Amino acid sequence: MVAILQCHVQKVPALYYGKPVIAGNRDGSVDALCNGKFGVLIDPNNQTEITMAIRKIILNKTLYIPDHKMLMDKFSYPVYKRKLETFLEEVA
Repeated sequence: MVAILQCHVQKVPALYYGKPVIAGNRDGSVDALCNGKFGVLIDPNNQTEITMAIRKIILNKTLYIPDHKMLMDKFSYPVYKRKLETFLEEVA
């Protein structure tokens, strides 16, 4: 199964469960997918790009399953907590 997601919040859980993700390249998805490292970024208004992204994943699914350790290094709760603490210290 491939996750094609519009909502930024849904991408990280899909990645966590090892699902390849296709997302638009015009919003926060670029950051959530680390510029394409964790999934396929496409122009959401381009049907050909969407089709090609689905085809790429179907033909080579293992290539697009995110590395779990890299994902946790970027999005785990301790990482989020540390970033939030740093931000709050900077604005205080």
